[in-house]
Amino acid sequence: MQRACLAFGLPLIGGDTICPGETTVLSLTAIGYSGAGRALARTGAQPGDRLWVSGTIGDAGAGLALARTQAQGDAAIFLRDRYWWPQPRLALGLALRDLASAAADISDGLLADVGHIAAASGVAIDIDAMAIPLSPAYVAHCGEDLAQRATAATAGDDYELAFTAPPHAATAILALSQRLGLMLTCIGRVAAGQGARLLDSKGPVPAPQAGFEHHYVESAGKGED
Repeated sequence: MQRACLAFGLPLIGGDTICPGETTVLSLTAIGYSGAGRALARTGAQPGDRLWVSGTIGDAGAGLALARTQAQGDAAIFLRDRYWWPQPRLALGLALRDLASAAADISDGLLADVGHIAAASGVAIDIDAMAIPLSPAYVAHCGEDLAQRATAATAGDDYELAFTAPPHAATAILALSQRLGLMLTCIGRVAAGQGARLLDSKGPVPAPQAGFEHHYVESAGKGED
C-alpha cells in the first residue's frame, strides 16, 4: 500500500480491517476528481475511429495460470509479476484526454471491455486478432497462433487502456507513445452497428470465453453489481 500511495501521490486516510477467523479482508475506497468535462468515458466512439491499445495483452491471464504452479524461468516470472503487480496507465489516460474519443481499462478482458465501449457509444468495433500485441514472455510460454491470441483477448486483469481516436490523431498518438516509452498499437476500427468482434482475414474468430461477466440483481427497481 505504501509503495502504491507513493507512486501515485495518494494519501492513505483511515480504514477498516475485518478479520473473520483466518481470513483478512481489506476494504478500499479511492476518491478523486477529473475536472468538469475532462473525464475519459466509454461514450464518444464514432464510425471511422481507430481502436488502439496500450502495452501487451494477455500477460495477466497467463500469469494467473502460472501463479498456481512452481514454474520458473524469465517468462514465468514476468507473467506472474504482470498478474500480481499491474501498472495502471494513469499518465497515458491523462494524456489521451485531448486525443481519444472513448476509452476503458482492460480489466474484464480486451474483447469484453471493447464491447463495453461499443455498447456505451452505440457502435460496432472490429478487433484484428493478428494485430493484438503480445509480449515476448507470452509468446515464449503460450505461443502466438490465432487460438492463443483469442485467449489473450479474453483474459482479464491486464489494466492496459483500450481507446478509440479519429484517424488524424495517429501521428500524435505515436508521438505520445515515444514520449511515455509505452507501446501503443492500432488493433481495429469503429463502424456503424453494435458489439465488438474479434476477426482475422477469414472472418470472425471463435473466442474461448467472452471475458469476465458482471452479474446484476434487481433491487428496488435498480440494477446493482
